[in-house]
Amino acid sequence: EIDGYDAVLRENGAPTKNYTEYVGRKSTFRLLNRGSAKALDKVVELDEQRKEVLIVKTTIHDIMNKMIKELPIKNPVYLMLGASFGSAAKGTGLKALEFALSMCDSVDMYGFTVDPGYKEWTRYFSESRQGHTPLHGRAYYQMMECLG
Repeated sequence: EIDGYDAVLRENGAPTKNYTEYVGRKSTFRLLNRGSAKALDKVVELDEQRKEVLIVKTTIHDIMNKMIKELPIKNPVYLMLGASFGSAAKGTGLKALEFALSMCDSVDMYGFTVDPGYKEWTRYFSESRQGHTPLHGRAYYQMMECLG
């Protein structure tokens, strides 16, 4: 189902290999937070065809630019200005949604929930991580659902 879309945006190190039955194979864009960008050489290995456009969300363009140039990456790489609130950054999911809405006439989201009982981020490819709370983005996602 996901592979039928014109474009598919994935986040950080989310793999498709071994999960294609559930998440599809297609990946047009990959939005990376600075933590994932630090392991950019590993992230590019997720795209076997090396055609995925990498978008790095960062507030330190000069350092990230230097790092990217030092890696043998064939994928196109773009830097996106990320907002930072003290030591916390605006969620990658929110930035991914904003990016998609700015580029597409219609956006369908997979893997996000706004269920009231939802207490921690979960990912299909790893265990939950401590320190990540979905409450930061929950209100935003609910607003988006209301807007249609």
